[in-house]
Amino acid sequence: MFIFKRKRKIKLGNGKTVVRQSQKWYVWLTDADGIKRTIPLFRDKTASEQRAAQLAKEIELAKAGVVNPYSDEHKRPLTEHLKDFRQYLLDKGDSADYARLTHNRVRFILAGCKFVYTPEVQASKVQRYLGERKEEGLGIKSCNHYLTAAKNFFSWMVADKRTNENPLLHLKGRNAKKDVRHERRALTPEEINKLLTVTLENGKHHNLSGRQRYMLYLLALTIGFRAKELGSLTWHRLDLSESEPSITVTVAYAKNDKEVTLPLRRDVADQFRQWFAEDAFSMKDRIFPKFNEAKGAQMLRKDLEAAGIPYQDECGRYADFHACRHSFCTHVIRSGATAKEAQTLARHSTSALTLDVYSHVGLYDERRAVERLPKLGLDGKSMEKNRAAALRTGTDNRPIDVVGNNSEKLTPKWTPKRTPSAYSESNQSAKVGNKQKNPRENSGGRNRLHSRRLGKKSDHLAAVGMRESTMGRGGIEPPTHGFSVRCSTD
Repeated sequence: MFIFKRKRKIKLGNGKTVVRQSQKWYVWLTDADGIKRTIPLFRDKTASEQRAAQLAKEIELAKAGVVNPYSDEHKRPLTEHLKDFRQYLLDKGDSADYARLTHNRVRFILAGCKFVYTPEVQASKVQRYLGERKEEGLGIKSCNHYLTAAKNFFSWMVADKRTNENPLLHLKGRNAKKDVRHERRALTPEEINKLLTVTLENGKHHNLSGRQRYMLYLLALTIGFRAKELGSLTWHRLDLSESEPSITVTVAYAKNDKEVTLPLRRDVADQFRQWFAEDAFSMKDRIFPKFNEAKGAQMLRKDLEAAGIPYQDECGRYADFHACRHSFCTHVIRSGATAKEAQTLARHSTSALTLDVYSHVGLYDERRAVERLPKLGLDGKSMEKNRAAALRTGTDNRPIDVVGNNSEKLTPKWTPKRTPSAYSESNQSAKVGNKQKNPRENSGGRNRLHSRRLGKKSDHLAAVGMRESTMGRGGIEPPTHGFSVRCSTD
């Protein structure tokens, strides 16, 4: 088997004869049935060599009795499959911009890796190509988008029975947080008020008057709509009722292809109601008909400069038009909303996207959250106060010393008449034992609480100063002292 270009002799008008080659390459081979064939290939020599190698492999498999059910699809160039994939995206409802962008990303990978047919695709070559693009200056986030497009393309080929497996399935993107090229920031409430005040006073630019830009920024900062969604709004999409004002974005312009109705602040609804009445709009009119979505960042930047607000702060973060959406999500989180509420208002697929990407919580917010936690420890004054309170009985607010000195007065009041005056006897016995320094002699009958009085089967409880020989039958009860003897029998 070998590839070649056909040659033929051509006689010119002046009588000379020249030899010319064909533009395409050809391969000469013997198929599995032993028939010699000449098959046309391509104009590119590399692609022709790859196709010839593929044909040789198929012939060897056919001779061994192995039949590839995808052989016909594998003979088609990947560019043809990619064209069908683009049409598939359009047919299933994706926008023309998304289908074009995905098509171009896959095409760049196929051309960069020199893949012509499906069996030639290797994950290692794709990984190497993306690494080279990264070294050339392409961001990690963009590289991940290229990889995702290619993986979706081959997953579609598997689902459409054009190949048996996705060769890029195990590849994973890199951490895009390590290489953020255009980090956005959230505007502070002070910056927002200053921006709106200056914008309202400024003249017309970018085909919008000062009031139009003011209302546009106000809506973007209080509802979090994207530029495309704001540009598509018509007045009948606003419910400006005084009780429950709301705003609706249609499926055609929503990024997640879902129509959603969100609550609108009452003070914002009042301003739009007044604007609608003063300018005599129609319900079918677009609210911002001359708003150019592609120039939104430039328009906002000019108003920021007029207000003295930096477009890029000292940390390198930008305040472009999409930063209005970041500001909205950030202030929703700071307002005390739950993660689910913030996710719903931002219309994100996961709460992690809302919290990690769109909310910019600083150290001040973290400290404020920590300060809201319940107090678990005690400062010095509180500890002294609690220590003083611990020295009181909690009944008539007298110190515990009074119990020992006036036990005869307290015992009848808090114990039944049938119950022996255990407190007074115990205190007296303890006093005698302490004076005589002989607790063994004073741990007898009066100072001992017998089990009959407590309803226990054991003969008695351990008393103060009891030796091991006088312990209960079990022999394992530890000695206890004071009031704890009585409490342990409850």
